[in-house]
Amino acid sequence: MVVIITDGYSDNQARTIIQANFLKLANIKIVCIGVVRRGDLGYQELQQIATDPEEVVRLQVDSFDMLLSKLLTLLAVTCPPVPPPGLYAYQ
Repeated sequence: MVVIITDGYSDNQARTIIQANFLKLANIKIVCIGVVRRGDLGYQELQQIATDPEEVVRLQVDSFDMLLSKLLTLLAVTCPPVPPPGLYAYQ
């Protein structure tokens, strides 16, 4: 998994999206946190980079001060809960 935190957009958008697609093809999840406003170029680029563009919507903030408010969401997206210990039936 790759987590990207940015306050803007890349210097070479085409190259960035191509590299993100290589990661996706390798089954590497990309989670993006944008310290940008919706509609900005950076926000649109993050939606193209992220494995799940809806996660960008959930993790978008307008300032670094607001980033802390998204910490629990970030943890839920990047670290799913581990099943409780016990016996499991395998099929």
